[in-house]
Amino acid sequence: MEEGSLVTDAWAGIRSALGMPPQAPTNSTEWTLTRHVQNGASDRIALRWRPRTGLVANFTYGEMDHAASCFASGLIREGLVPGDVVAILAGRIPELVVSLLGSLRAGCVPTVLFSSFGCAPIQRRMSLGPARILVTTARLYRDKVAPVRAALPDLEVALVVSAPGKLGEGPAQHGVPEGTRDFGAWLAQGDPTFPAADVGPEGRSVLHFTSGTTGEPKGVLHAHESIVAHAHTGRVVLGLSPGTRYWCTADPGWVTGVSYGILAPFACGTAVFMDEEDFDAARWWQNLSTEAIEVLYTSPTALRMLRTLD
Repeated sequence: MEEGSLVTDAWAGIRSALGMPPQAPTNSTEWTLTRHVQNGASDRIALRWRPRTGLVANFTYGEMDHAASCFASGLIREGLVPGDVVAILAGRIPELVVSLLGSLRAGCVPTVLFSSFGCAPIQRRMSLGPARILVTTARLYRDKVAPVRAALPDLEVALVVSAPGKLGEGPAQHGVPEGTRDFGAWLAQGDPTFPAADVGPEGRSVLHFTSGTTGEPKGVLHAHESIVAHAHTGRVVLGLSPGTRYWCTADPGWVTGVSYGILAPFACGTAVFMDEEDFDAARWWQNLSTEAIEVLYTSPTALRMLRTLD
């Protein structure tokens, strides 16, 4: 048997083990959201979010599916078409997840930017994209985007999250920066049953950028069919299954934070825990205990820092 046939047979076996039809999905959100809802898991927790201050909030697969649909319909309302780039510059907040999955549902290409970057790296990546819509927060917009907005001629709409975790409950009580629109109010206008765009297995999905530490940052495009690999590796490498309490500490501004912080666990139907706060050893120990985390995906550096806590 030729090598190509062996590879094809291997992927056919993986699809079968995942319960996937031979040619599915035509849009990755069919596997990360739609199938869970259609299989009666609308009320299963998809995301459990701990803000920097305040109480932990739960978002079900049904709620995330509706929010992603509203976001996708909003992109089409703004005139975007499949293949257009949506930049997301935010911390670990539910709106980041909704924007990522909603962009994919619309057939657009989300690119999540590292929020600790300065103005120049952000401007460069949004130009290389090039991004037509940006999702961010008021602070990040003022500090990182407003100073370079004139150098972003492709950017048409900047959506500002003024109240993280309040999906579609806008408008903002205290207004948003000049030249931006309120994310919550914008999302509330969307269609919660918007169908996923049929982009095909090789359709462009997530755009990641290299760090740029050794030269010009390079954009790397995933295809929608990559969700098969995400689902497979999430299941056999990380041991994820429906309802698994899972925490990936990677920043969503990098590939791991998207691939194994969002896409793989959502494809496996897990309960994803997300903490808005940056590393704090005492807080992390509390999260592991209080949330009864079953699978932790983190770095050796973080583990060494945890060991130093008495």
